[in-house]
Amino acid sequence: MPPTSDVVVDITWQPEKADHRTAVRAALITPARKVAWIILVSFMGLLLILMLLVALTTGDFHVGYRALAAMAAGVLGPFVLPALLVEMAWRSSPAVRQPARARIDPHVGITFTQGGTSTLHTWAAIGRIRETDTLFLVGLAAHKGINIPLPKRSLTSPAQVEYLRYLFQNFLARN
Repeated sequence: MPPTSDVVVDITWQPEKADHRTAVRAALITPARKVAWIILVSFMGLLLILMLLVALTTGDFHVGYRALAAMAAGVLGPFVLPALLVEMAWRSSPAVRQPARARIDPHVGITFTQGGTSTLHTWAAIGRIRETDTLFLVGLAAHKGINIPLPKRSLTSPAQVEYLRYLFQNFLARN
């Protein structure tokens, strides 16, 4: 039997760098991007083999080293860039380190408060919701790059996690 959808959930948490890292990874790594990344790595592997064959036949290994460095940057970029972005934001913006609060109202939407600023995101303004092991990631429809992490550790019981999962699935079914 589904839980009642009239319960308003208030959660409060102290943001952690790991929350933001997980949010950035979840936002960047979608199934379509995984396929594109596999294709890119395969293509770069073929280029590497071709460059090694050219280097072995011509004896010029300097071009191969530069190309290998460029390929390594292309392959490692998706792993390094999210951590770098989070680290820069964490250090440069004290607001992301302030305690946060979210009020999830099944009839209205999600009110997010941090650093003295409250913003109401109605259900119509929410474009997508992803779930990871440690958080729910709420994405805004009008701003594809804006995602609000709601850490599961801030919920008081597994029943609250199930209730939010139920609310978010109903939201996705309606929209």
